Amino acid sequence: MHAGYQQRNGYLGIATNEGLDCSVGRELILTQLEVSDLYGENDWEKAEIDAVLEVVQDLFYPVRKMFYADTDELKARYKKEFVDVQGPKYCGFLEKLLKANNGGDGFFVGSKVSLADIVVFAAVGDALGDKSRDYYLDHKEPKLKALIERIRAIPQINTWLQTRPKTEL
Repeated sequence: MHAGYQQRNGYLGIATNEGLDCSVGRELILTQLEVSDLYGENDWEKAEIDAVLEVVQDLFYPVRKMFYADTDELKARYKKEFVDVQGPKYCGFLEKLLKANNGGDGFFVGSKVSLADIVVFAAVGDALGDKSRDYYLDHKEPKLKALIERIRAIPQINTWLQTRPKTEL
């Protein structure tokens, strides 16, 4: 697909192909990843990656509630619920999915890094795993912690972590 790209409303990406517009969402991004080898080598691996991505998406529902609550009281309540209940629950789900592949000693899918590993690192190991933030998620899952460290050790990721701009999340 040869597509032009533009933004509407300053944030929504639109791909244009043969006069038709399509919002640039998850499916288009995943289609582009198929060209690389980050989105699995076959349909089964893609389905396994999708399962991990769905858990991460579910993990971020309570995070959004915490960030966008109307009052400080609600934010504090949602934060406590996230740190004490929701975060550990979803990290447990991720640990179980990780252990299903090679006992959890490698990656979520197959024998090499995939989109699933990178997304979990970005969400659990980076955004929610930053001890300097008040919503730090101190998960206890050993295989998940080891995966996060393996991904952090990838030279390109480590370099980015050292040089990127600081953001709230």
